[in-house]
Amino acid sequence: EKCQDNEKVRQLLLEGVPVECTHSFIWNQDICKSVTENKISDQDLNRMRSELLVPGSRLILGPHESKIPIILIQQPGKVTGEDRLGWGSGWDVLLPKGWGMAFWIPFIYRGARVGGLKESAVHSQYKRSPNVPGDFPDCPAGMLFAEEQAKNLLEKYKRRPPAKRPNYVKLGTLAPFCCPWEQLTHDWESRGQAHEEPSVASSPNGKESELRRSEAPCAPMPKKPHQPSDEVGTAIEHPREAEEVMDAGCQESPRPESITDQDDSENHVAATG
Repeated sequence: EKCQDNEKVRQLLLEGVPVECTHSFIWNQDICKSVTENKISDQDLNRMRSELLVPGSRLILGPHESKIPIILIQQPGKVTGEDRLGWGSGWDVLLPKGWGMAFWIPFIYRGARVGGLKESAVHSQYKRSPNVPGDFPDCPAGMLFAEEQAKNLLEKYKRRPPAKRPNYVKLGTLAPFCCPWEQLTHDWESRGQAHEEPSVASSPNGKESELRRSEAPCAPMPKKPHQPSDEVGTAIEHPREAEEVMDAGCQESPRPESITDQDDSENHVAATG
């Protein structure tokens, strides 16, 4: 039979448990507690094995055999990229409290490999998938994990003699036992704002650029006099014309003297041509 408590199933669904895993006795605290308390000790099992008529034969417990609710979760392994797809695939076994060693030793005898938290983190790196909760520093579980890790590393650091431990003050290490993500994000935000301010000030839509244009208006460009042309049809250039064009920029008032001199010189060139 399966659990028929719809309210508990609904709560599990709200917590993110898949539908296939909600109907299991492992979520019932009374059943798990009963399974843990009625577990036969290893001493009693070894004594009953020694009383077998044929040593090494199967031990039949009958009605005293424990019925353990478990959940199997299949892990697909690496699913990104094209290299070594499926690496790290396997099964997760969820057991009630107190039954870990009873399953662990038979798994080892049948070829399972032992791995801890470090091996799990290495598996996540090879699979290119984030590790929970170390790779989620902005969630409550990640923050709690970082605090506990920093506390354990600090205690381990203090247990070593002063002559045998690195001096992080002289090495210039700001946070040797944890990563200050809040300080880093604050620095990144301040740098981004500092880069945005010069761009706004230098943009044509900025107030400062409009103020500069209103304070220094350019005088109107003087009209260029008519240039005579030679027989071929090309305009005759005067060496002083380039200088007059360059000086005709943003000036306070036009220069009538230069225009008069230019007209006289051009008329002289046209007369001698």
